Amino acid sequence: MCEAQREMFEIEALRVQIGERDAVAVQLAGMFMDHAECCVKLLEKEFPTTSFYLIQETKCAPCCLDIVTARIVGADALLHYGPRCHAPQRHSLAVYSFPGKMPLPDDALREAVRRGKEACLLETRNKKILVEVSPEYSHRSETIKTEIRTAFRIDAEDEDPPSDELFSVDLLVLFGRKSSYSSFLTTRNSFAAALHIDPSEGSFFYSTETATRRYAQRSALVERAKKG
Repeated sequence: MCEAQREMFEIEALRVQIGERDAVAVQLAGMFMDHAECCVKLLEKEFPTTSFYLIQETKCAPCCLDIVTARIVGADALLHYGPRCHAPQRHSLAVYSFPGKMPLPDDALREAVRRGKEACLLETRNKKILVEVSPEYSHRSETIKTEIRTAFRIDAEDEDPPSDELFSVDLLVLFGRKSSYSSFLTTRNSFAAALHIDPSEGSFFYSTETATRRYAQRSALVERAKKG
């Protein structure tokens, strides 16, 4: 059963990074914690001479690297799966960060898009719509965009407008985790409304530009507070 999750944890890509290290701390964002046992089993099978220590809780927010705990267990590297902050940190510990590949079966994708469509209050035909997919689902981005395009009846000329036309976007659709939603919205130009579809948390919500930007700003303040 765990072998099916090799791609999720990008085991093949770790051979150079892990190599002959003696001890590696493994930190998983919340979205991957249900698969923690398989993650460690796969790593131990691939690197039998390396000891792996699973970090289940972080000292700050879920995206923060827990260097302190990694040091306590004597790890000489930290392997982090999922979103993380990139604030400068003073340490000599080797850090390898992967977005991970969240599983997304076709039936789960269709259900997520259906629920997202129900949450959307905008009539989407003949509207300019920009679809963004967060990193953990990037391996299925084309399939996701096709499903959204079909469900929302997006014409070819109205999908994914070029960056110099972002001011004319009627709807932003972000498929993925909430933290990507917040950071994405703070960097974009004007838009009429936004729709967030997060199948991992069963979250689907629609809001206007003003309400969405306020939400993004509030979330950013909360994250900064968590980090001290």
